[in-house]
Amino acid sequence: METPAVGADRLIKTVENSTRGLKEYRLIVTALELEAFKALKTPLQAGELAERQVKINWGAFLIPDF
Repeated sequence: METPAVGADRLIKTVENSTRGLKEYRLIVTALELEAFKALKTPLQAGELAERQVKINWGAFLIPDF
């Protein structure tokens, strides 16, 4: 069996980049589904957003992602 011309480091970096991209995509889709951008029409600090999340029924676990 021959050693591939492309090293393992490149494969690992590609997988890591793909995983990061998928996470970012899911974050954006979830934000759209939860209408996060409507809640953020005006800039808010994380604490202010956390207070509002009760009103718009977000799980508290989502707040750090925004």
